Amino acid sequence: MKNLICIVYCFLVLIPSIHAQTKQQQILGKVVDSKTKKPLVNVEVFVSGTTIGTTTNHKGEFKLNSPLAPCHIGLLHVAYQPLVLTITDNSFLNIELSKKTRNIHEVQVKAKNKRRANLRMFKKYFLYYAEKSQVKILNDSVLRFKKDEYDFHTFCNSPLVIENKHLGYQIKILIKDFHVCKKDKVGGEKISLNTLTENALFKLKAFYYYQDTDTRDAIERKLIMNNRRKHYYGSLRHFLSSLYSNELGKNGFSIQSIPNSGKDAFALTSEHGQTKRFKFMVEKVKVTYHENFEHCPVHPEQIHGSYTTWPTTFISLGDEFEIRANGTSTNLNFEIHGSMGQRSLANTLPDNYIPESNPEFNF
Repeated sequence: MKNLICIVYCFLVLIPSIHAQTKQQQILGKVVDSKTKKPLVNVEVFVSGTTIGTTTNHKGEFKLNSPLAPCHIGLLHVAYQPLVLTITDNSFLNIELSKKTRNIHEVQVKAKNKRRANLRMFKKYFLYYAEKSQVKILNDSVLRFKKDEYDFHTFCNSPLVIENKHLGYQIKILIKDFHVCKKDKVGGEKISLNTLTENALFKLKAFYYYQDTDTRDAIERKLIMNNRRKHYYGSLRHFLSSLYSNELGKNGFSIQSIPNSGKDAFALTSEHGQTKRFKFMVEKVKVTYHENFEHCPVHPEQIHGSYTTWPTTFISLGDEFEIRANGTSTNLNFEIHGSMGQRSLANTLPDNYIPESNPEFNF
C-alpha cells in the first residue's frame, strides 16, 4: 500500500487578493462580437467557483447575483474565445468576445503517442483519488501540455467538461495552469518526474462553473446530497471556515503545533469585511478531523463510542493567508500533506455549497 501521507496537494484558485463583502452584488452587462458589435445570444455567464450562472438573451444582455463581491465572472461560447473578468463594482459591463481561430498544428498524427502519455499523467493526478466510474472527462481533446524532465504543465483554451455522477455536477473548467512536479522529500528539491516516488506536488490555477445534473429520481437525488455532505465534512474548506469562525472543536477539528512549544498554531493578523488574514506561528501544524459513523463531525473533547480520525499536516511557506467566511481562500500559502490533500481536483464542491443541517438519512 502506498504511503498516502506523502501525497502533497496545493490548490490555488486564480484570484487576486480582493476583499469580499457580505452584500450580494448584482452584475449586469451586454456581450457583443468584437468585430461586428452585434449582440451575442446564449453566451454562458457564470460566477467562478459556483453554480451561479445564466445565458445572454436576444439582446446579448445578462443579469447575475453574486454571493461574493468582488468576484470573477467567466463567459463561454462555443464559437468565441472564453473570457474571465474581475468584477469590483456595480457598473454596467460592455463586453466584447473574439471569435476562435483554428491552429492546424494543434493536432499532429506523429505526436499521438506523446499526447497519450501526457493524458495519462494528467488524469493520474487531476483525477487522483476519484472513483473513475463516477468522474469522467468528456472532452480531453481541449487539453494542451508542456513537459520537461522536472515539470509537467496542462492548460486549455476551451473549457474542460467533467461529469461527476458521485456529486451530481457537470463542471466546466478553464485551466490556466495545472502544474505537477516531484520532490526528493517534503519541502525538498525537485527531482525527475520519472522517479518512483509519491512525493508529488500539484498546483492548479483555474476557473470553475458547476451545473447540477438533471436527476429526477428521488432516491438518487438523496444519495447525491448525502455524498456532497460527506465530501464537505473534513475537507480543507470545512477546516478553513471553522478556523475563520473560531469553531474548530465544534466542527470536529483538533490542532497540534509541531514542534509542540505551547504556541498557538495560527494567529489572526487582520480583518477586512468578510475576509480574515492568518499567519503560522510555528513551522508545521497537525490537524486531525474526528467524525462518527454517520460521517458527521464530533468534538474531540466530547467523543463517546466509536469514531474515525483523519490527519493532515500543514507546512508553512512563510507568508500570511486569507480566508473568506465560506472557507474559500485567495492565497493558500502552505503545503498540505494528508487527508485534506487527497482529493481529486475534478471531485470538488462549488464555493456556494452549504451542507444541509438536518439530512433526511445517511448511508
